[in-house]
Amino acid sequence: MTHKLIINSLAALFLLAGCHKPGDTSNTGNHAVEKKQITSLEGEWELRVIYGGMLPQGSGPNLQPGTGNRWKFTADTYQMIPKDGPVTTGTYSRLKDSSLQTNRMMDAILLKDAGNAIVHYEFNIDTLILYSGMIAADGTIQKYVPVNRVQ
Repeated sequence: MTHKLIINSLAALFLLAGCHKPGDTSNTGNHAVEKKQITSLEGEWELRVIYGGMLPQGSGPNLQPGTGNRWKFTADTYQMIPKDGPVTTGTYSRLKDSSLQTNRMMDAILLKDAGNAIVHYEFNIDTLILYSGMIAADGTIQKYVPVNRVQ
């Protein structure tokens, strides 16, 4: 009896695992649309999730669309566009650097006009994730989604 239970459990596991399609899909109406893996920093990004830092009391990490907090990148320039406050602009270069937050080598940007600050980044399908400083010392992990990106 236990032998049949194990075989049936494994069969169900393989069946469920086999149903997963590569990439992430989201439901839009009556059909699913596969999200494409983004690999380019260039473009405009809007903040949707933030962990760490000094968040206002009672606020959660998830933000609604239209927050106004954005980054805009070209091949070698950036604009940091906060909801309330002056726009910060400057030049950047890309490098590989060890991140204290992830404990691994990552892509990073060196913000030349911001005291050579280093911000580590990675992409998760259609999301740009920025790692700044250390969470324990008011660092942040910020997740951004593309704004008007043609895929």
